[in-house]
Amino acid sequence: EVVLIHDEGNIGKAIDECMQTALKMASEDPNVFVPQQFENIANPMAAILSASMLLEMAFNMKEEANLIKLAVNKALENNIRTIDIAQDKAYTTQEVGDYIQNVILNS
Repeated sequence: EVVLIHDEGNIGKAIDECMQTALKMASEDPNVFVPQQFENIANPMAAILSASMLLEMAFNMKEEANLIKLAVNKALENNIRTIDIAQDKAYTTQEVGDYIQNVILNS
């Protein structure tokens, strides 16, 4: 079965809806495989930093790229980290991404 999810302009909501749909399908059918990315534990920082590199190198948007780098560094400094690099409390992929997004938007 293929289930299409439309993001309606909000990628965070689309990811959450995909996650919830996959987990619901898996709970109803033991033959449904849910990939790790739907467990909400993947570290988004490298992907976010790659966007910074794209802005800086391809579009010469150094100020915007720097905002992203500073936001990721702030997350690390405040221990807003996923389970793979957490020192104390581990945050979900969504929580880390939301934190970094909020830092950027409020800069």
